[in-house]
Amino acid sequence: MWNGKKISVVIPAYNEESTIREIVEEVYGAAPVDEVIVVNNNSTDGTLAEARKTKATVVREERRGYGFALRKGVEEASGDYIVFFDADGNFAADDIMKLLSYTDCFDFVKGTRSRRELVEEGTYHPLLSWLVIIANVIVAKFQQSMFRGPVMTDAGCTLRLIKREVVRRIWPFITVGGAHFQTDITNLAMITQVRMVEVPVRFTKRRGGYSKHGAFAGLSKIAVRMIAHTIKQRILSWLGHYNPVHRRGEDAPHADTNIVL
Repeated sequence: MWNGKKISVVIPAYNEESTIREIVEEVYGAAPVDEVIVVNNNSTDGTLAEARKTKATVVREERRGYGFALRKGVEEASGDYIVFFDADGNFAADDIMKLLSYTDCFDFVKGTRSRRELVEEGTYHPLLSWLVIIANVIVAKFQQSMFRGPVMTDAGCTLRLIKREVVRRIWPFITVGGAHFQTDITNLAMITQVRMVEVPVRFTKRRGGYSKHGAFAGLSKIAVRMIAHTIKQRILSWLGHYNPVHRRGEDAPHADTNIVL
């Protein structure tokens, strides 16, 4: 619990056998977390067995995709604050406390990996590191300009905290199940005028597994999808697609989901 609020941490997992158990234990040890939801996204290794050795709630999402896994985790979560976290060790569990410290003033706290001094040496090849940072900054600035949002420097950072009332407001309009899921929810938060802030977080070397997004080609495709999706949402907002949720968040249409709001 944090200031009387229950905290849920959602961890999507695809073939993270070597790290998932350690990550869950670190999350429980680093912050006053009430529940951890591990979403097994069709792993073919021992991820499921390792996750079940922890006190986390383990659920399955058969639809393949980072976004689908996170959506399933949110549907299962019961917390007032929902935190997204990775299973590969790229983030520091202690930074969850950093996100929580902003919840008195903000309803959506997203991490940014754009501070070079917080990126562990060896996390990426030096050239790829610069490309990832630049690409994320470009996409984030594009989002910011399209929706006149708060200062943003990282479009794809998984580590973030979202209050349940924000989920209630944007969930009926979530459409993405792939790698650009974070773009979808960030844009929806800006469209619905959620109080949002970005804070620097540590980005460390992967402890196991492999990147699900590939190298340069894969990351480039994701960046293009992020920009295209942002343009689509900007057009939809101009056409009034989001007006009901913008005017009356509590009266938003029901989504096809079992999330308890």
